[in-house]
Amino acid sequence: MKTMIMCVRPYKKRYVILLLFPIMMMVKSASSSFVYYDPCYRPPRLYSNHDVGFGLTDRDQDDCDDNERQKETSIARADTLKNTKVIRVKRTRRMNHAFQYLYRHDDIIMDAKKGIVIDHRDDTSKSYIDAQEYLVQSGGFSDDEVKRFQDDFPPLLTIDIERHLKPKMKFLKYSLGGGSDRGQLSTLGKLIPPQYFGSRLERTIAPRHAFLMAMNLPHGSALLENNCLLLSKILSARSSKQFANLCNQWRKEFLNVSGGKLVISKDIDEFETIFRRGLMAAARNELSYVNQGHDSPIFDAGKMIKLLVSNGGNPLDLDIRGISLIHWASGTGNISGVKALMPYFGGVDEAIQLRASRDGASILHWAATGAKQKEFGCGGHIDLVSWFIDIAKSLNSSNHKSLVNINTTDFFIDEGDANNDVFESIINAVTDDGNSVLMWAAWSKSFDVVKLLLDSGADTQLRNKNGCTVAHWVASGGDLEICQYLAEYALVDFDVVNYNGNSPLSHAVAFGRSEVVAWLKNELLGKNGDDGRAALLAKDFVEWEGDENEKRKEILKMFDFDFI
Repeated sequence: MKTMIMCVRPYKKRYVILLLFPIMMMVKSASSSFVYYDPCYRPPRLYSNHDVGFGLTDRDQDDCDDNERQKETSIARADTLKNTKVIRVKRTRRMNHAFQYLYRHDDIIMDAKKGIVIDHRDDTSKSYIDAQEYLVQSGGFSDDEVKRFQDDFPPLLTIDIERHLKPKMKFLKYSLGGGSDRGQLSTLGKLIPPQYFGSRLERTIAPRHAFLMAMNLPHGSALLENNCLLLSKILSARSSKQFANLCNQWRKEFLNVSGGKLVISKDIDEFETIFRRGLMAAARNELSYVNQGHDSPIFDAGKMIKLLVSNGGNPLDLDIRGISLIHWASGTGNISGVKALMPYFGGVDEAIQLRASRDGASILHWAATGAKQKEFGCGGHIDLVSWFIDIAKSLNSSNHKSLVNINTTDFFIDEGDANNDVFESIINAVTDDGNSVLMWAAWSKSFDVVKLLLDSGADTQLRNKNGCTVAHWVASGGDLEICQYLAEYALVDFDVVNYNGNSPLSHAVAFGRSEVVAWLKNELLGKNGDDGRAALLAKDFVEWEGDENEKRKEILKMFDFDFI
């Protein structure tokens, strides 16, 4: 056989060997007790240490060991699967994901300062057969232009209209300045390269355009000039490093800046991270984790809000609970964010009187109470509350006029009674349940805010729909210092009951405020300050929560009950 192989030409030798290889293996196997050749077979040792005296060859024992090992492995695996809980990835609750979208809304955006009105309701009442019809009617392209676009960018006519074409068309019209008075694209806007419609709006085009705006580099309609030369360069920059180099080049070319700090890819990445989080993150000022070590105004929350709105964000949008962005900005004490959002709500005079349709709370309510992403009532913001009060004092009900009409479905303006001062309607604003700003501030332990509200003339005699006063709210909150201040300075009555017969003492017992309970029992009200309702409530809580809650047992002992 070897002779036959050697007679083959050299360049065909390897193919013949491959063909004859199975035959050679069968011949070799036939000479070894007719066992087929196994390429993974390893010659066993003659005997293993534990096989001596049992008459088993090493190979036979290895086969037995392998079978037992496989059986044990199968049993162990079955037990593991039986006892192990399958951990599945939970679906993300995209509570505020809508705030990251751009130009996906149909609201009218108004700026009370600049007088700018952008109507995003175009094309909402129309339905289009395909992308070509949309480009012709909304963009103003001819059929030949659309065909030429398709030749340059074949996927163009397969792009989804609602999710991709419409937002990018609006961005081209409003943010890049490519629109005309007729609602279609202008001559400058029609020069857009077709690849633009295939790029990612929220992740690429809009963040980079916003960065150019923040750096005072060419943006808007300047990118469409010279046959969209500058925009084409932005689209061709595939990485943040390439875009940073482009920004440095434009700084020299358009701003005549040759020195100073250069733009690096890290600056681009950090800015885009903040921008992509959307308006909710900017309104709640959740920029500190990215903004550490930066003094640049690019990372300011107020400026980021303006950039997001200029690039398609909706400042009038609500979260899933029906709370507006300006309420969130007030709750987090984001003064720059509040100032940036006020023009879109009709200006300072209108925004200060804004009420949420969900519960009727004002932005003063939120500023006096404090809020975080996952926490409400974490403490008010004295600087913002003081500014709101100064605005309220400057208003005059006689000459106050509404600047713009806001979407009445989501918000309403409380202009007060014709006979009442606007300041009184703001400082003593109540929710739909009748809860005042002072009640919320006292409950959230905002001592400085409570003092400021009282000095400004906040009413301490207001009752909500359940008949609760500020005494009930502060007792529920549990701040002893505020309780004492209200009793001594504002002469708040803590011996009052609501419509259900519950006193502030009962509320303090219900919420486990032991210090307030002790103060009310021992110092303020005395032994006759309770009709027995609070004592029975304290006993019930001990029975409900068991022996482990020491605070409940401590409160119960204040009422001379023996714990059983």
